[in-house]
Order: sequence, then C-alpha cells, then structure tokens
Amino acid sequence: LLKPLDHLFDAMLDPSPQPPLFSSLPFSSNTRDDKATVQPMWPSANASSLPRKIDFLFTRDYNSVDPPHRKPHQVGVQGGFLILKPNQTDFDLMIRLIKLGGNFTQRHGWGGKEHQYGGYYGAATIQGFLPYYYGLFASERALELNRCTYNNMVDEPRHPESNVCRTLEKDCEDCQQKSIAEIYTAHFTICQKPWECMLNQHIPLCIQLHRAWHSIRHDLEHGWTQGSVDEYQAKQHRSTNQTNRHHNNSNSDDGDDEMVKIRSWTHGNCARREDYIPIVFPPSFHGAE
Repeated sequence: LLKPLDHLFDAMLDPSPQPPLFSSLPFSSNTRDDKATVQPMWPSANASSLPRKIDFLFTRDYNSVDPPHRKPHQVGVQGGFLILKPNQTDFDLMIRLIKLGGNFTQRHGWGGKEHQYGGYYGAATIQGFLPYYYGLFASERALELNRCTYNNMVDEPRHPESNVCRTLEKDCEDCQQKSIAEIYTAHFTICQKPWECMLNQHIPLCIQLHRAWHSIRHDLEHGWTQGSVDEYQAKQHRSTNQTNRHHNNSNSDDGDDEMVKIRSWTHGNCARREDYIPIVFPPSFHGAE
C-alpha cells in the first residue's frame, strides 16, 4: 500500500444516487483529498454507464489467459486486490449458486460454455466465481479499476509470442512504465517479495517498489522505538556483521558491490541476496511493561 485508498471507500459509501457519483473520467468522489480520482480500467467508457452504486472494486489478472482465448470481461479477478461491500443478499445468492453448481465445467469455468468464466488459475474458486457473479448477476454494482494504478504487478502488457495486448486493446498501457507516484498498491509477483531479498535490477519500477516497501518497514521500526534507535542499530549491527563475514569469505568484488547496493536499497533489512533480517518487535509486543 503506497497511498491511502480513501477515495475508493468514499465512492462505495456515498449513499446518494443523485447527482451521479462520477461525472467525468477519471472521475472524482467525495474524498478528503480533492486531487484523488478513481481510475477505471476502461476510461473510454461513457460516464453515464458507470455504476451509481458500487459494491465491488477489483482488477483483473490478464496474465492468466493467453489472448484471445477469453474476452476481457471473462478474465479472472486478481486475488490480491478485492474490495467488497458486505451485502447479505449477494452472499446468500452466491452460496446458492455454488451449491447449484453454477454450470461450472473444468474446461469452460463458471456459466459453462455459454459464458466461460474460467480456463485459468483459480477459476474454480474466487478468481473465477466473482467475475461470474458480478458479471451476470450484479454488473451494475461492480467496477474494474486500472490494473497499473491499483494492484500493479509490473507485468508486460503484451503476449511475448504474439505481441497481442493481453487486454485485447490495440494500444495497451505498460504497467512497468507507470510512475510510482501514480501507484496506490503493488502486488509483488514479477518483482518477487521484498523479504526474499531478490532484487530485480532489470526493471527499474521493481527497484523503486522494493525501496518503498523497505522504507515503510524502516519508518515502522523507527516509530516503535519512540525516539530510541537502539533496536534499529542492533539490526544494522547484525547486518554489518553478516556482510563482513561474507566479505571475508568472498573474493568477488562484484559480489561486494551488489551487497552494498542491496543494503542501501533495503535500509539494511537485507544483509545480502536471499539473506533477510527479520523485523525487530518492541518489548511491548511480548507483554512487557
């Protein structure tokens, strides 16, 4: 999470159907930050077609399907970013559909051959069921968000062999080129997890996102110390000792340069590649006074 999502929650919680919540694209909501705007996946859509009431905000995992085997609306939701407003009626209907089978087939997914919400990883569960439900039974209350602004996975926009846009657009946005200042949340898949200390130096945005994650951890730890940096210095001391031990056993200058970069990018949270130093919890977390 890089920036607050208040504008999304405000758009979902606004109880008034008039005037329309969204008058332009990107459209503004009644948010505390007047500069924040909700970024839909399909900005060319007619503003009048945007939902007046939103119960489900999501992004899709276009990497899960080789184009053009599925149309965009059939592609599964990305499980790392789902915002749903609790609704008992929806929940009861979901349970009923699951019990009835939803015409699910292994080959075609939910809705069977006619609708084909499936054919990809996770299709039998939430990643296929939710687009099926909100595509056929509650489409007027669901909105797909821009996949590069929210839940950015830093993936390539085109299929590597056919060069076709995974979204089936003629021109598709490249999430790897998205400015980090415009990203609200990121999903560490292609970039790998920050705590695995496997820095992808070939994609600049991965480096920026890893730096941001480790900066947030650094700020958290520093806040826990309440002005005292003893615990953070202890972590830095362990990092230095581990790096020095590796240096004494290594004859590679290139490896030393890489360690310096890794320690710098991660605020000392990684002593070297694949050597993560766990977070240090304050005594209060263990019941101490």
